[in-house]
Amino acid sequence: MLLASSRLATLTGVGGVGKTRLALRVAANAQRSFPDGVFLAQLADLNDPGLVPQVVAIAVGLRDHSGDPVAALSGYLVDKQALLVLDNCEHLCDACGFLISELLQACPQVRVLATSRQALRIAGEQVFVVPPLSTADPDQPMTPDDLEQYEAARLFMDRATAILPNFALTPENCSAVARLCQALDGVPLAVELAAARLPVLSPKQMLDRIEDRFDLLSGGSRRAPPRQQTLSAMVGWSFDLCSANEQLLWSRMSVFPGSFDLQSVEAVCSDGALARQHIFEAVDGLVDKSILIRGECADEARFRMLETIRQYGRRKLREQERTSLQRRHRDWYQSVSTRAGQEWFGASQVEWLTRLQSDQPNLRAALEFSFSSAGETTTGLDLASGLWFYWIASGLFSEGRRWLERGLESDHDSTPARAWALWVCAWLAAVQGDFRAAMSMLDEARAIGSVRADSTVLTYVIHTAGLCAMLQGDLRLARARFEEALGRHRRADNTAGVVDALNLLSVIASLLGDITGAAGFSEECLSLCDAYGERWYKSYALGHHGIALLRQGDVGRAAAVERESLRLHRCFNQKLGIGISIEALSWIGVANGQYQHAARLFGSLREIWRSIGAPPSGLGYLAGYHEQCIAQVREKLDKRTFDNAWRIGSGLDLDTVVASELGEQPTAPVSATPAAPLTLREQEVADLLADGQTNKEIAATLVISRRTVESHVEHILVKLGFTSRSQVAVWVTKRRIAPGTASEGKLRSSPAIP
Repeated sequence: MLLASSRLATLTGVGGVGKTRLALRVAANAQRSFPDGVFLAQLADLNDPGLVPQVVAIAVGLRDHSGDPVAALSGYLVDKQALLVLDNCEHLCDACGFLISELLQACPQVRVLATSRQALRIAGEQVFVVPPLSTADPDQPMTPDDLEQYEAARLFMDRATAILPNFALTPENCSAVARLCQALDGVPLAVELAAARLPVLSPKQMLDRIEDRFDLLSGGSRRAPPRQQTLSAMVGWSFDLCSANEQLLWSRMSVFPGSFDLQSVEAVCSDGALARQHIFEAVDGLVDKSILIRGECADEARFRMLETIRQYGRRKLREQERTSLQRRHRDWYQSVSTRAGQEWFGASQVEWLTRLQSDQPNLRAALEFSFSSAGETTTGLDLASGLWFYWIASGLFSEGRRWLERGLESDHDSTPARAWALWVCAWLAAVQGDFRAAMSMLDEARAIGSVRADSTVLTYVIHTAGLCAMLQGDLRLARARFEEALGRHRRADNTAGVVDALNLLSVIASLLGDITGAAGFSEECLSLCDAYGERWYKSYALGHHGIALLRQGDVGRAAAVERESLRLHRCFNQKLGIGISIEALSWIGVANGQYQHAARLFGSLREIWRSIGAPPSGLGYLAGYHEQCIAQVREKLDKRTFDNAWRIGSGLDLDTVVASELGEQPTAPVSATPAAPLTLREQEVADLLADGQTNKEIAATLVISRRTVESHVEHILVKLGFTSRSQVAVWVTKRRIAPGTASEGKLRSSPAIP
């Protein structure tokens, strides 16, 4: 295995040859060799090379709170034995090469597996060209059994029987299938697309059509066309089998770099040439032809195209049409973000975060279009600053700041859009500890707001200045600024601003010893959250309220409140909030005399703060009490006991720490089985598959289409690194024997919610 002899292995090959699938299998099989984890970073949807470090950081669970994500990533992985899988690097070779070089130099136990259509060409790289599937020589006599010894034929039959259960290799069609697979050069995507045509064409008919098309695309030569031409011919042939509306929609949907829902397609792709009422039928046809891949997110159907399919459609667009579609695409996602911002303070926050996370590639594309097209910068600033709640709630501080700074550098007009972008960017800079930049931006925002008498901007300038003071430890100045901002928010009837100011005032008052004031701020804040069904602000308000209760001496209530806060933070996957709650629970452990438990939590905290780029002692306004409590624990425990408890805590993963603090059964590793990164629906399909049900029976049981079942089965096989249904059945059976378990060293991708 290349990874055994080299710390960087790159899988190269033509698009559609199966590089990603092979990388996932290698990663699944290698999990035991990497005790600190195997992490997947998918780069196909990324266009900005500067965001490569952030995407990889998110994949490993590192929230980019620092201003230098490469340094933060190196620091986080420096002592870890881990495998990074970077998928689809070909359009980001320089950025990927630089990041990988830095990581391999700084992190001696990290190895990297990359997939790319071309080598990265950096020191120490071992390249493996992924070959196409093996094909038979159709000029040699063979039986159906002989043909099934070849990989391409087996893949064709697997897809064929999934579509037409009665289809079988026979002496009559054996030769046509063999020639078809050979004509496709054994490229998996091409073989799958061919099998999808069986409801319409026989293998011989497909062979006739493919050969005609190959003549066209290879300039008339019948001699072994290049694989890329073969794949292009296959996709082009599928394009020609689509109706006029399907072809038009296929090309227009290429403007979506990630997944998308039906409503987005209708908004962006419909016009006089393709009426909205015809979109559904065309989407349905493209799903049926395997051009669109259907999935689900938050109970909503979403669709995506393989990159090769998308690029083919993109080439069908004229430049003017492409620009028009990109603008409509940007305008649509700006309207989505505006709607999300209007509904953010309410009961639908988890749903909106999930939606925006799914749409992240589309948001990036919309921002890229705005900041790279003449006359669009102001609109781009509106979009980037309008996503302020998303950048903050998702912990995407570096990415949000990068987009905002890019727009601010291009547009220096003293507009309301610039003023709003300045305070949002200042907030992100403050959280990252870049207070000089934050204050400079606040000064400019204040100047613009004063000239334009923009009270909203001026209020948020004061609010953000309070955050800067708090994070630098100047609690009295922070309190004064937040109290001023609170009064302005009240007068403007800005409930979200009121809640945030009350939340921060509660913890500041508590740390200053104003117990009565802290309780009043907390109670009003929580009351407003409950009145609006709001949970994200509430998760932080509860954490700060728990600290106030602890300072009052009400340790029992403080523990209950912190655990409620922890549950909410987990819903949002908020590492920052989880860290605050675990911090408070460690203090509660000290107050209860549970010194070994507190030492374990402090060990866990060191890893939590490290993973989000915070100092080892945590957030600035909590650091003093953090160090006091650690000193107290050291006094109560001998060095060996303290060090052992700390070491145990630092070795626990975040899920185990949270589950333990919530009184849940922590997951135990089962090394005999692969990891299970399955969705709930995929788990249901796997369970029924293990019970011996066919795809048709599973479809009937779950009331879904057989094609959907087939898609789920394929995803299950890829995720688990298996090649057969029987392997899935064995895996399910083992998990039934050991319920509630999960395997060690999960293969992780970017979380739905950062």
